[in-house]
Amino acid sequence: MAAVRAYQASKPRIGIPNLLVGDLWKNPDYASRVICGNEARLSVYQVRRIRELHHLSIPVDKITELVGARNQLQVERLLAGETYSRIR
Repeated sequence: MAAVRAYQASKPRIGIPNLLVGDLWKNPDYASRVICGNEARLSVYQVRRIRELHHLSIPVDKITELVGARNQLQVERLLAGETYSRIR
């Protein structure tokens, strides 16, 4: 128990939300830029296109090829709602 108290004392901000960053995350444009900003991530256009193609019953392997995704797992996770859920 003493170790927990010592850790909490050394990290007093843990668990306290940063209000400025919290407000930024409420802005959908900001969230999209952060979520899709890295080159290894899908772009907003790719996310929307994947959902559109899936709605048209295009197979995942073909969707992966058409949108230029890194791999099928990236597309499958998006379609399962595990990633990119804030991108509409």
